Amino acid sequence: MTQRHLVLAIGVLIAGVGLGLLFSFLFFPPNQGNGVPSPHEDLAILSSTSAADSQGSDATESNLVDILGLDKATERRIALYRLIENKTIEQIAELIRFSFTLNTSKHLSSIQGLLYTALARLDPHVSVDLVWESDRAEWDKYFKKVFEEYASDDPRRTMQLGSELNEPWRTKAFRTTLQTVREVSDKSSVELAKSFGVSDILGELTLLAELEYVIDEPRTAFEMVVEASIPEHKKSELVTLIADRWVEREGTEDAVSMFGLVYEVFSHHWHQGSLVASVIAAKEPAHCWEQLLTMSKAEQKLLNDGIFEAWLAVDAESALHALSQDEYMYADRWEVLHLYVDWASREWGQLPEKIELIPVEQQARVLDQAAQRVASRKEPSEVLALLADLRSQGVNTQEISDSFVSAWGRVDPVAAVEWVMENLDKERYPTYTFLEELALVDVQRALEYASFLPDDTFPEQRVVGYLFNHGRLETGLAVLSSVRDRTDLTYLYARAGELMIDSGQTSAAISLVEKLPAERESAYFTRLASRWRSKGLHEFIPVLSRLPSEKIRSRVSKHMLSINEAEGTLTAEEIE
Repeated sequence: MTQRHLVLAIGVLIAGVGLGLLFSFLFFPPNQGNGVPSPHEDLAILSSTSAADSQGSDATESNLVDILGLDKATERRIALYRLIENKTIEQIAELIRFSFTLNTSKHLSSIQGLLYTALARLDPHVSVDLVWESDRAEWDKYFKKVFEEYASDDPRRTMQLGSELNEPWRTKAFRTTLQTVREVSDKSSVELAKSFGVSDILGELTLLAELEYVIDEPRTAFEMVVEASIPEHKKSELVTLIADRWVEREGTEDAVSMFGLVYEVFSHHWHQGSLVASVIAAKEPAHCWEQLLTMSKAEQKLLNDGIFEAWLAVDAESALHALSQDEYMYADRWEVLHLYVDWASREWGQLPEKIELIPVEQQARVLDQAAQRVASRKEPSEVLALLADLRSQGVNTQEISDSFVSAWGRVDPVAAVEWVMENLDKERYPTYTFLEELALVDVQRALEYASFLPDDTFPEQRVVGYLFNHGRLETGLAVLSSVRDRTDLTYLYARAGELMIDSGQTSAAISLVEKLPAERESAYFTRLASRWRSKGLHEFIPVLSRLPSEKIRSRVSKHMLSINEAEGTLTAEEIE
């Protein structure tokens, strides 16, 4: 009996071993090669033989199409890993490229993601390069999958790969890698971030994790963001997220309390406070505006931009009408002007159709400031064309246009003058302040324009004088003789003479008087006397004897003595 039990036990044992070997052979084939290892949870269910290994690339591509047709995600995943098992880097890369040629399938994106992940285990560099070959809209998703997979295997090399990329992908790579590492070890993520000089990125990730615990406590969450050492645009994103959650949970019935909290937290952070106010008011802006008007002026000034912007997005006409109410207009006209300008800047192209929404008494100020704002994003000629369109409707925009052209001319004087000379009648050329700036860029063009301006504005003298004031002696002298003598030019010649004296050209300064009529010679040297005097009498006295006539020498000497009577700086010997 005992012997029979022993034989039976041995038989069962042998059968068990045989079965074990069989299952081992089926699920863990000995020839794994250098192909793609499947995820741990999938290893046990993969077949020992890959049908795709014995087929060509056409069969592999056909199999991929078949996989996309499977209904269940688990089936697709298992079939895909069977397909790519033992495939080389190049083969998987070609399979990804082939997937780009397939018609859109609801499963295609997820299958491509698995392929990118599999390739990242073998060669992340190739996997990243293939990201740029995919549809532009998918870059972020596939890029993240590649770096998540690589980071779970070798975080430091993953960070190194990320550091070789251009922005914004460099930062995205660091963020994904640090997030992956942080989920495993805070200490490792801190050390890794520090070694690559991106502790600020880790700080943002840490902040996001901490916010998850207080997201439903608005004051705490807002204060956490305000105090965080992160870029301002990140703060704006986070406070918007918190505000959305807040409104979704509590609504805006008690808007006054909500705005009061916003003011307390953001009183020194206007931009974020305005954003939060805009989010709160998004669904019921009129109600929120009414609630705001019951609050203090300080609270209104911080929050009205955001609420007004939200209202404009829903009902611009009602929002603008609210601004024109006497009680509010009287309360703070400058604040109202600011809100009108914000709206006009955004609606610039539509202003000819909407100008009546701005009160007539406010139109000039609003258009002037709005024109300056839009100048950075529109061609100046477009801005001026719209102002002309408004002028044809009876809106007085002439001074606004002149002001705008002046500002334009300080940035690009040549283009501004060309526009003026092409679009305006010569009889009404305005005397723009950029005439001098134009002289430094194109003096002939400046003089041409100056020739049409009124004499009493001294345009040509301004052009040449500006050249001299900026040390352009030779250029100024070259055009000085061509300036029409509509006024006394003694000042300009004297300014040139001063530059000559400063550069040690005393003889040239004395000879320059020959360009002037005889009756202006004394005035010329009298002006120069002050410059010589500033250099000391030891230089002036020798020059005095070289002046053209006794009359001039006498007049210059008297001028010097009259100055001394006021200042008393000369000694008795020097006076003698």
